[in-house]
Amino acid sequence: MPEMSGADLARRIKATAPTTRVILLSGSGVEPGDGSIDALLEKPVSLEVLVAKVQSLVDT
Repeated sequence: MPEMSGADLARRIKATAPTTRVILLSGSGVEPGDGSIDALLEKPVSLEVLVAKVQSLVDT
């Protein structure tokens, strides 16, 4: 995204809707560390890994 980073978007989402779960897909593996994301997956990520992570967040 040219206008903001994924971490910035996660912060905005959490500020607006704190109970929304956020999964960050990152090519660099850098986590914001401020609680704005619920899970970090490094690209490339398989569909199976993504589905498992989504399911684990839905189940909690």
